[in-house]
Amino acid sequence: MSGSKLVRNTVEGSLIPLNSLLLFFLIFEPRIMLPGWLQVFGRMHPLALHFPIVLVLLYAVMTLFFPAKMRKEHWYVTALNALLLAAAFTASVTALMGFVLSRGEGYDPDALAIHKWTGVLIPFLLHFLFIIRRRIIANMSVARIVSLSITVLISVAGHHGAIITHGENFILAPITPVNVRVVPPFEEAFVYADLVQPILENKCMSCHNG
Repeated sequence: MSGSKLVRNTVEGSLIPLNSLLLFFLIFEPRIMLPGWLQVFGRMHPLALHFPIVLVLLYAVMTLFFPAKMRKEHWYVTALNALLLAAAFTASVTALMGFVLSRGEGYDPDALAIHKWTGVLIPFLLHFLFIIRRRIIANMSVARIVSLSITVLISVAGHHGAIITHGENFILAPITPVNVRVVPPFEEAFVYADLVQPILENKCMSCHNG
């Protein structure tokens, strides 16, 4: 067996255990106590999440914009399958990291909910798409619908992740009008409300949240 085939088989074989572990975490979430070393694994979530995003976008580009005549060529099918497998694997690992991270303190459960469930849905969906990959590639219309759907889903998950990390209006803040705070004279100002709090809101809370 060649090295590339061994890697592919290993990654493919890991999808069921990874997603089973993710499902186990979801079912028994209230009872799970995480050790400190596992929390370190969870804190790598912001690093790992870029991999499935890029891989899904590359998959979408290949299905949406490459000419239809290419879908029967061996290199195209191989590349598309490799992208889908890599996206499914990295999404599973990223979702596990995100679950561990979400168990930490300082996160609003309501703000976390949409990001959590869309993020969990992605690896399961990608795994299913990999299983039926031959049928998808055989029908270009289905492939395009699938690509658009998974791109929208991963965009929604990423958007709500950005809200948790950077605040409600992080993306559109530079072009959104803001209410200018009236600064009172120094001798009339309250130390925290007028001097300290504005600095925290403008410079700190966008990344560190409340």
